[in-house]
Amino acid sequence: MIALWVDVEEVFLAPSKVITRARLWDPQVRIKRKDFPTMGQMLEKQLAFAGRWVSITPPH
Repeated sequence: MIALWVDVEEVFLAPSKVITRARLWDPQVRIKRKDFPTMGQMLEKQLAFAGRWVSITPPH
């Protein structure tokens, strides 16, 4: 199990129209969990984007 603790210092409320347009609760637009990259893959891409080559994921 993985947990994430977030301390919120400031909150900005968006107009309800924006939240409605985002369709956050619409199951038709949700991304399947299996389609998400792993945390390592996301970190690897972020570091590559910053100009640092690093390989976190094991070779396939």
